[in-house]
Amino acid sequence: MKSHNFSEIGTSVPLNILNENLQKEVNIILKTSSGFGGSNAVIILKKVQND
Repeated sequence: MKSHNFSEIGTSVPLNILNENLQKEVNIILKTSSGFGGSNAVIILKKVQND
């Protein structure tokens, strides 16, 4: 899925933009949520291995 009206990268550093979903094992994720008025939150989740 492409972004509306996105045609070229406008940064000085190349970005890794995905055009499709990838099937990969994920062990750590970072989720950020930013809102107006300082309502910001971050959560980091790590997969625990069962031994």
